[in-house]
Amino acid sequence: MDLLLVLLVSYLLGSFPTAYLLVKKIFKKDIREIGSGNPGMMNVLDNFGAKYAYIVGKVDILKGIIAVTIAKLYITSEPAAVLAGLTAIAGHDFTPFLKFKGGNGTATGGGAVLALMPVASSIACVTGLIVGIAVKSRRLGGNIAVILVPIMGFYLNESNIMVIGSIFIVISIVLKVIFFEGFSLYHQKNKRVNRD
Repeated sequence: MDLLLVLLVSYLLGSFPTAYLLVKKIFKKDIREIGSGNPGMMNVLDNFGAKYAYIVGKVDILKGIIAVTIAKLYITSEPAAVLAGLTAIAGHDFTPFLKFKGGNGTATGGGAVLALMPVASSIACVTGLIVGIAVKSRRLGGNIAVILVPIMGFYLNESNIMVIGSIFIVISIVLKVIFFEGFSLYHQKNKRVNRD
């Protein structure tokens, strides 16, 4: 299986519109017309609850994990694994099934870095989760988690390619979040609550 085929598979995996299909199937609604309009896990959480957000998040994380794993198994090169992760995120962010307007890629990116650097990513995620719960801000916790991934990778002596690759993945997520929602440490729901 050559690199182009792996990247095509990664893109198609990433482009699977999990949140859109779940909300459409169960609630007969278009997630893009609800809440923030973002067809992703957090918008599902805000509007349909943790049960359905968990399903969306799990599938979206698996998209990143599977894409990177395929590259590791069939290409057996670290640059290919990083490219597969980035391509899966691109598929999620710009899915052809939703006119190239997808989610932010956070869960898929999380799955990709988890497959690239399991230990570093796990430590970063747990730390971000603790911070997010402590300060009651999902956005802040998420930001800390993604920033910590390459730092922990460097600290744990992961290869330069994996660390640099994780930085590119983090940058791609941050840029999409800023582009879609604007720069804020707090999620849109928190801002609405604070105004009430």
